[in-house]
Amino acid sequence: FPVTILRLDEVSESDGLESSSRKKSGQWITVDLVRTLNDFIHIGAHRAGRRVVLVCPAEAMNLAGSNAFLKMLEEPPAGLIFILVSHRWQRLLATVKSRCRRFALPIPAEEQALTWLLSQQVDQPQTHLRHCGGAPLMAYAQANNTVQSEVIGVLLNYLSASTKWNVGELVEEIDKLKAETVDVIDCLQKLS
Repeated sequence: FPVTILRLDEVSESDGLESSSRKKSGQWITVDLVRTLNDFIHIGAHRAGRRVVLVCPAEAMNLAGSNAFLKMLEEPPAGLIFILVSHRWQRLLATVKSRCRRFALPIPAEEQALTWLLSQQVDQPQTHLRHCGGAPLMAYAQANNTVQSEVIGVLLNYLSASTKWNVGELVEEIDKLKAETVDVIDCLQKLS
């Protein structure tokens, strides 16, 4: 069967979104972006093939976007498959999770992951891989995430300082980095 795939994270401005709404939404999958799927899901597939909607990362849907997406999930047209990719599936609405099948993908062997990270030219691949619990894609993302690297640097400097710790100053420094709370907690847990 022929397959037509639409990635929700790659919907372009020509699909009905103006650049100003894209700037406002930032990293969130908004209700406007979800609504752009309506034409795709209600038009027949080429040569009666299947149509696939790939939502990546699914946890990036805000509340309004999740509710709009839920309506599509409840009664999908024939031949339509939704694939939601999520690294933090706990953040999805319970009603969205209840309408999906969950498939956990195993972490590859350490040797295979290190080989791949080296092919991606990641500095200190073993450190990043261990820091991310053996998950190579997460290690790759961490190695290329300057904010998370800066948070780790600030935390290490703070913990190794010989002077008395001032938590207020630490919070101010991390706040300046505009890091998400989840990433800061993740760094703290992995450093302990």
